[in-house]
Amino acid sequence: MNQLRVAVDVGSRFHQVAVGDGSGRLLEEFRVDHRSAGFEEFFARIDRYHADEVRVAMEGYNGWARPLDQQVLDRAWRLYNVNNLKLARYKEIFPAPAKTDAIDARRMLELFGFDEQRSMGREVLQEVAQPTAATKKTRQADFKKSFGLASQMPGNQTGRFQKPNRQISRRGSGLPR
Repeated sequence: MNQLRVAVDVGSRFHQVAVGDGSGRLLEEFRVDHRSAGFEEFFARIDRYHADEVRVAMEGYNGWARPLDQQVLDRAWRLYNVNNLKLARYKEIFPAPAKTDAIDARRMLELFGFDEQRSMGREVLQEVAQPTAATKKTRQADFKKSFGLASQMPGNQTGRFQKPNRQISRRGSGLPR
């Protein structure tokens, strides 16, 4: 089986990528912008390897992995969330000469080697499953409800936003009554 391992060090403006084969050998490193053109470049470069199985590890820091993470899942590639605390401990045990995005991506790539050998690897890389249609629908309804988007909710025939009915207790809050 032709397996490809990809590690993505997520950033707010760009993502650093390290690509390795199934044995862990580093094949390529590159950087992509956090824009549509950057995501297209990411997939084009990975597709050049014609791998049977692609496994992608990303850190999900502050939501900057979106929408790339969902696009990875849409391609039926296996996606792994990197536990940042465990990655930090790994880097303490095996220090690098400096802290760079490229080194961090390589370290994440190394963690795939532990995936099947030790429980530590399974705890560091946690596989992310594609949400079902029912789960997506529930999340959308919860989002709309939590932000008071009542016009989108069943039962609101006015087509206007309605303020959520929230009562704030001033008792014990330090606010004047």
